[in-house]
Amino acid sequence: MNVGKMLVTALGVQIAVWGCSEDSSGADSAGGSGGSGATMGSGGSSATGGSGGSTTTTLCAKYGGPDAVASVIKNQVIGEIAADCRISAFFTTLSQAGLTRVSDCLAIQAQELFECPGVTYAGASSTNGLPCRSMSEAHVGLGISEGDFMALIEDVAAGLGSAGVEEGDIAAAAPALMGLKPDIVEDTATEPTRAGCDAGAGDGG
Repeated sequence: MNVGKMLVTALGVQIAVWGCSEDSSGADSAGGSGGSGATMGSGGSSATGGSGGSTTTTLCAKYGGPDAVASVIKNQVIGEIAADCRISAFFTTLSQAGLTRVSDCLAIQAQELFECPGVTYAGASSTNGLPCRSMSEAHVGLGISEGDFMALIEDVAAGLGSAGVEEGDIAAAAPALMGLKPDIVEDTATEPTRAGCDAGAGDGG
């Protein structure tokens, strides 16, 4: 958690919570997150293009392409969230189909943010056919607080950091997500919903 807290303090920005809820449309399906950790390779500096000249590389290319980005989200980032008892209940209460949707759609959103070629979140679906929804649609009625949101910032930053994403790149990506906060937070409380849950519940991830 330290890495995440440092990044949050250093950046002073808000990274959004992605698709935490599910709707009643069913289709139980396999396709959880699974696996151990993946680490994003740091192919050189921030700017060196594939062929000639000094084209700027996208974050997607820098960190190994769409599959690498998706793998880090489904392993490191989801892993950080699942291990955080302050907010894990938003995820552990989902059905397998809902969890697959969250994991897949979060990966798609990260791929779009990292400018992976041909990836668009709007209109996308998870591997089990459930649609990736807008932030307001995905989070309405969940009562997500300011504190929950900030806890998730820590987890996302820590997950990306542990995968080798540089602090400067997290900072560069964060502003694109700042505008999503009003569609997600419904409660101005600055404490997470389950603050101080330390020795409480072991939510297996």
